[in-house]
Amino acid sequence: MTLREVFGAVEKLRPEYLTEKEKFRAISRLECLLSENGEFRGFQEETEALSLPEEFSDLYILYLKAEAENKLEEYERCNNTLAAFSAELDNYLRYRRRNAGFKKSRFRFL
Repeated sequence: MTLREVFGAVEKLRPEYLTEKEKFRAISRLECLLSENGEFRGFQEETEALSLPEEFSDLYILYLKAEAENKLEEYERCNNTLAAFSAELDNYLRYRRRNAGFKKSRFRFL
């Protein structure tokens, strides 16, 4: 999945509530948190592929949707979206521990 695809999916759910800069910043923050060593070089363009496997691409969409809902002060929806994000994150971390021998995550709370 590419940045453009994620941005398009979020625009369908929450149109025009986040600027391009805010979207790039949120996705970059998520990429950094999910990386094994906490380092992330950043994105150069919207056509770049994201680092997570395709089956976990919903993490990006849920994260951006929660960012938009927080900005709109829709806190109940934001909490529901973050609960879905958290469940998907748990699935991803189990997958990563199982397949890559990864022991701990730097990811804590949003």
